[in-house]
Amino acid sequence: MEDTHTIVDKIVPSDPSSGLFCIFDGHGGRQVSDYCAERFHLEMRKEMTKNPADLSQPITDVYNRLNNELRLLDSETCGSTACTAIVRKEGA
Repeated sequence: MEDTHTIVDKIVPSDPSSGLFCIFDGHGGRQVSDYCAERFHLEMRKEMTKNPADLSQPITDVYNRLNNELRLLDSETCGSTACTAIVRKEGA
């Protein structure tokens, strides 16, 4: 099986109402999906800590960063489709 997932409750420690859910559907090997499952939440936490109000640019930045990092791995024959969701309670 080449699929992995990540679930992180309280993606931003100062915001207990936030969570991150990711599914990485590997293709042709596990390297890319495993790498994304290990790194995506760490990078997303860093970006959300910088500016928790805006999520669109941080998500784009994290995907671009990981894509560039994957070029350094031996992953030419495999890849991954990603589905990520960030949920948080807003307002009260």
